Amino acid sequence: MLVARVKFAGGDEYNTPERGLFLGVYVKVKALADDQSSLWGDFYVTMRGHHYDADACCPDGFKPTLDYVDLQDGETAEGWLLFDVPARHGEVVLKQSYGGGKIATWRF
Repeated sequence: MLVARVKFAGGDEYNTPERGLFLGVYVKVKALADDQSSLWGDFYVTMRGHHYDADACCPDGFKPTLDYVDLQDGETAEGWLLFDVPARHGEVVLKQSYGGGKIATWRF
């Protein structure tokens, strides 16, 4: 699993972020065993002590999105996760699907 890139956008007249910025996180995942998921719902961002889920939608420049898919050993998936955030600095977190502990973090 790799966070390959992050970028920000301010939106446009029809799609503006409520908190100020769209944050796109480009993620690449590779299954190391059969019956793994793309981990789509296991990412979040922390900023200024707040938790933000990847629930922003549809600004231009963030295609393809990372979709939830089941992967078999060796298969890959990649795409953008989109967050509505208030600042340009924070931390992307990959959490455990069950139990909620942190598996990995990336600062930006």
